[in-house]
Amino acid sequence: MSDIEKTGEGAVMEVGTQPIDAFLTGHEVNNHAIVAAAHGSGLTHKVLQKARKGRALTVRAQKKVLAAVAAHCKSAGLPEPAMADLFNYRGR
Repeated sequence: MSDIEKTGEGAVMEVGTQPIDAFLTGHEVNNHAIVAAAHGSGLTHKVLQKARKGRALTVRAQKKVLAAVAAHCKSAGLPEPAMADLFNYRGR
């Protein structure tokens, strides 16, 4: 089974606090800075908060979060993360 275990009703939606939370907290970056760096990709504060708290996202949403975090890191001179640095599961 994948990291998101299946139940009789579907996938478990809570996967626990994600590494993205520690990454952003450690670099003192808030959600607004990441959403602002998204440049109209459709990333919202709500999706980013779900990503940090461990609400299971789709692969597409994970890619939007990764692109926004990478854009912010590039402009701030921080190391750009990989998907594995931000999430410990693969989206559905």
